[in-house]
Amino acid sequence: MSISHKRGRGFILKDYLLGLLIVVIMIPLLNAPYRLIDSLKFNDDLLLDIISIEKLKRELLMTEIIEVKKEVLDYLKEGEERKLIFNDHRLYLSPGYQLFLKDVDDLSFSYDGKGVYMTYLKDGKYEKIAF
Repeated sequence: MSISHKRGRGFILKDYLLGLLIVVIMIPLLNAPYRLIDSLKFNDDLLLDIISIEKLKRELLMTEIIEVKKEVLDYLKEGEERKLIFNDHRLYLSPGYQLFLKDVDDLSFSYDGKGVYMTYLKDGKYEKIAF
């Protein structure tokens, strides 16, 4: 005579608890990549600003400064008059529209007889750049 066990069609309490335990363990593991992506986004914005400042320094290399105003820098490069303009929380090059910095709270240019300086406020921190 053989003994056979028949199991019902539903789940038993330990199956539910095991499933719940798996879900509770998986939620933090699935949340970790989102936190990593957010931190990379912050570093990406910082990296873009550093690259933009280096491009700006290269743009102003070997130029003749015409006029320095608070939010506008006029200069000659290769015989062409160009302007760096701070407007609407952005620093861009004219003619055309090459964007250098965005989401800037305040920006000003200054000239002390030796060189041109740009001071800007972004994310609550002031930065001063010499050209």
